[in-house]
Amino acid sequence: HSWHRTPTAKAARSYARVPSLRSPLLAASASPDSRRLAQLAGKARTRDATTQRKRYATAAMARLLALLTTAAAYVMTPPTKLTPGRTSPRSSIVLGPQSVPQVPYSPPGAEQGQHMYVDIYQALYRDRIMLVGNFLDEEQANSLIALLLFMRFEDPRKPISIYFNVPGALMKPCLAVYDTLRTLECPVTTVNLGLATGMGAFLCGAGTKGMRYALPNARFLMQRTGLDDPYQGQASDIGLMVRENLRDNDRMEKALVQMTGHPLEKIKKDMSRDFYLSAHEAVQYGLIDKVLIPQPKGMGGGGLGLGDGLSSFV
Repeated sequence: HSWHRTPTAKAARSYARVPSLRSPLLAASASPDSRRLAQLAGKARTRDATTQRKRYATAAMARLLALLTTAAAYVMTPPTKLTPGRTSPRSSIVLGPQSVPQVPYSPPGAEQGQHMYVDIYQALYRDRIMLVGNFLDEEQANSLIALLLFMRFEDPRKPISIYFNVPGALMKPCLAVYDTLRTLECPVTTVNLGLATGMGAFLCGAGTKGMRYALPNARFLMQRTGLDDPYQGQASDIGLMVRENLRDNDRMEKALVQMTGHPLEKIKKDMSRDFYLSAHEAVQYGLIDKVLIPQPKGMGGGGLGLGDGLSSFV
């Protein structure tokens, strides 16, 4: 069998350079230098593979970043296609006030043509007009009381107008506002513009009798008021808080007796559940005096001091 040859030393060295082809017998018979070279070659191939994987990962991250950048630019760019029926692109300008509107105001003693710009609420305050449109908590009630006291100091005889569109109110702050209104010598006009809930409806009826108004679509919600804030503590302390709340509701009901002229038993019965009233029903109930009917300008008003385009309906 002349074709079977014993591996020569040259062949053994070539196998030693390729560990995947090297047999355990040849590895055992190889010299220390050959094993050292094989180890160095294996480490070099490992470094090359790691470097190549890092390159692939870097390239993949670059492609992903480019894709995300393109997607973000597409999302941020407004579409250029026009809406059906629109002949020009949509304008980015938003018409209407984005904050408190500013109006021109001429302070007393200013020369003709001179004016300054103030927010619309300050301009209304100068004309002794207040708009109550937020939930009446302690902060809102304190602001309202401060304005009432300032107007009384400024002119104790000139009328004050309060316009209500209140989604709700706390009892104790509104009782403070009610007591302040009772101390004023000037007449106080109250107007329900849309909705007066709970103590907001109570304050609508706290104006000067004969000067309590509502618009035709206004609504009133009469109801007893619970605790202003959740209360935790001993059972005896909770009982004291509930007793104090019931006492405040009794004060409110007695004040409604003076406003409406109904007996206390009827007030308690009506307030046992949510009690809704339309503007005309509020007149019949005695909570307000008149309903303001808008009329075209120039048709005359009812002499209410609320504008020429309003007339009263009892």
